[in-house]
Amino acid sequence: MPMSEALLEKRLAETPEMEPCDGVKLLYQSQFGCGHLLPPDGQLAKRIRAERDETPENASLPPFSFIGNGLCRMNLAAPAIRALPSERLARMMTLTAEDIPPLQPGDERLPDFERELSLLRAAAQAGRTSFSAAALDSYLAEYRAAGYPPVSHSPRYRAAYRPAYRVISGDFAVLLPLLSAIEGRSAQGRPVLAVLDGPCGSGKTTLAEKLSRLYGAPTVHMDDFFLPPELRTPERLSQPGGNIHYERFLSEVLPCLTAGETFSYGSFDCHRGVTRPVFLPQSPVRIVEGSYALHPRFEESYRAADALTVFLCVSPAEQLRRIEKRSPALLERFREVWIPLENSYFQAYDIESRARIRLKSMPWEGDA
Repeated sequence: MPMSEALLEKRLAETPEMEPCDGVKLLYQSQFGCGHLLPPDGQLAKRIRAERDETPENASLPPFSFIGNGLCRMNLAAPAIRALPSERLARMMTLTAEDIPPLQPGDERLPDFERELSLLRAAAQAGRTSFSAAALDSYLAEYRAAGYPPVSHSPRYRAAYRPAYRVISGDFAVLLPLLSAIEGRSAQGRPVLAVLDGPCGSGKTTLAEKLSRLYGAPTVHMDDFFLPPELRTPERLSQPGGNIHYERFLSEVLPCLTAGETFSYGSFDCHRGVTRPVFLPQSPVRIVEGSYALHPRFEESYRAADALTVFLCVSPAEQLRRIEKRSPALLERFREVWIPLENSYFQAYDIESRARIRLKSMPWEGDA
């Protein structure tokens, strides 16, 4: 989602010492991320560590400031960020740059960038910036003529705010409590099992994929345990959480998953009615994601593994918006069948309160 007018106004109000280049830098990062800042392999973590060591800790600073388009500035002065290994922060930047490449000649994102620049000019014209619209126009004329290069902060901005941040995907901001817990266990040499449950459309698969790439962690998807037709009896479907093949998950996955060994399990293709093998290699971090992942039948095994159990929250309105965007033809099916089934499971077993970590999934343009 692009930088919204409301979010831009919020960022401008927080940093009234901005000059035109600082406003343009904010919007440039919102569109084109951090790829232009990546040094050669092996240097990124070293540079982050050096800057963090030179930056005084600031407990009043939020770990992340969102800048639109699903991106955020990760503040190196914030205690929660300082506690993470610099190698992990570097990996976040690298993954973000893989998903959002740097600006290229003739880039199709330039019209969106220009639309955001028009929001900045409107704010300047309305007197909501420390610089005038004329000053911005003068800066932009030279900037466009130069081919939209990356921008540095002004001396005035640096003196006022001492910026020390990196631009990364906002998904890592959502994941921060879980990342902190994973790092704490990893530092002790302990294996990690992270289990993500929550409503459809809450971001479970997206966040699990980010975790998997961040840690090189194999993932078990609960969609692989779709209930086969012969088990979809009225009695079975009347059970909260009965529409998942929990017996097969219990027998094929949990014993090997919590032991940390290499194993395979069957992934059921509900469209073709066939099962294919999925292999999970050994790894210090493993992930389970999907609706019904925290079914109470699995609780004993999770407790034995000291699993990091996570519940993802999303507002009903945002849930439906995401589902409609992702699968418009199935929206009514979700609304009438699958969402009520999930809700009955969440309520019957009080899944949210039983999870150790609660994460809030949200649309970025309206968040802090």
